[in-house]
Amino acid sequence: MTKTFLIAGAAGGLGGRVVTVALAAGHNVVATDLAPDAVPVPQEHRDRLRVRALDVTDPASARDAVACTVAEFGAVDVLAHSAGARSVGSIEDMPEDEFHRDVNVNRRYPDL
Repeated sequence: MTKTFLIAGAAGGLGGRVVTVALAAGHNVVATDLAPDAVPVPQEHRDRLRVRALDVTDPASARDAVACTVAEFGAVDVLAHSAGARSVGSIEDMPEDEFHRDVNVNRRYPDL
């Protein structure tokens, strides 16, 4: 049975691997990232893959990604939130705005 995956953080790492595996298994994928141009698009799966921008710190952007997925493929069966951020250096020396950005990127959509 074909499932539809919505993947945040799809440009690399775990998210990129989930995109590859889901497509290879025959599933539909909406691959999202803050930098959507960095998401690899295999030509043989273009009919089952959509790529779009998603800022996981913005609830409206997340709701829009879900709405787009439902409009394209009818449902979201699997949500893979693999977007993440971690500034380099000690937390004691981290500027407050960087700290808040890291926390907001790494939280799991509590406002949806």
